[in-house]
Amino acid sequence: MNILGQRSATIPATIGTPANVLPYENFQQVDNKGFEIVLGYNKQLNDKLSIQSRISITHAENTVMDIGEPASKEQRIKQAGRPLNPVYGYKANGYFQSADEITKAYGNNYPFVKPGDIRYEDLNGDGFINGDDVTYIGSNNLPINIFGWQTTLTAGNFEGSMFWQAGTGN
Repeated sequence: MNILGQRSATIPATIGTPANVLPYENFQQVDNKGFEIVLGYNKQLNDKLSIQSRISITHAENTVMDIGEPASKEQRIKQAGRPLNPVYGYKANGYFQSADEITKAYGNNYPFVKPGDIRYEDLNGDGFINGDDVTYIGSNNLPINIFGWQTTLTAGNFEGSMFWQAGTGN
């Protein structure tokens, strides 16, 4: 399925146009898969009292197929093959336990790092933690599974209703 998107992945910032002013185009491709199941129950208890109840289960996943990324983009930061709106950052690898451990990991490049600080992986092995070490660390905060329960009680001209919803996975 095509979706609207900006060509910010392929137009370099050096041309002087901020990415947020580029026009939206219908060129990005995303594969969406999922299902929804709804089960309902209605019961007229007497001529003035009735109850309705429904449960729903929804599962939805998406995978970016193409958003116009350059072929030369490193796999660790590509969006293709990942969920829409992936999260990127530094990959944590525990906590530093001693000053010697910090020196072994980063040399003397970071004198402000102390034991107890988070140890980030130096993905390119250059001894520095910088933008070259940013990688995919997870999917967005949208749930993959959504569960719902709705119940309505009608008594004469009055109606009471409640709806509960929960989401899991991302």
